[in-house]
Amino acid sequence: MSKAALTALRKATKGLLYMSEKDAPFKVISTKESTAPTKANVAEILHLPTESPVEEVAFTKFFAELTKPQKWHAEDDKAVIKRYQDLLAVLREHLTGLKVFKIGKVRVKIAILGQNASKEWIGLETDSLET
Repeated sequence: MSKAALTALRKATKGLLYMSEKDAPFKVISTKESTAPTKANVAEILHLPTESPVEEVAFTKFFAELTKPQKWHAEDDKAVIKRYQDLLAVLREHLTGLKVFKIGKVRVKIAILGQNASKEWIGLETDSLET
């Protein structure tokens, strides 16, 4: 297993929160899977209830709002956006075939997965509250 990707992801997400109605940290995950995650199997891969509703979100769409500076952003907002831009660069540098899944309703598990150099699917997991 490529430890470089996991180390880079841990460093890029340290102290970074995903903001929704609940701010949540990111957790680096390794699925030990070589099979690509899909809407049909991602809940099982992540050991979540298989009856959970799953939505696949385009990777670029998911990160668009998180990485786009706005004129009205304060300095602390700009610092968070820079962290997300750095995270996006790390994901693209270390992983291929990047996918984003939202699993569940209201209390949503978000998984950002890609394939590392060893062909394993690894990535990030966080929580979102969407009412």
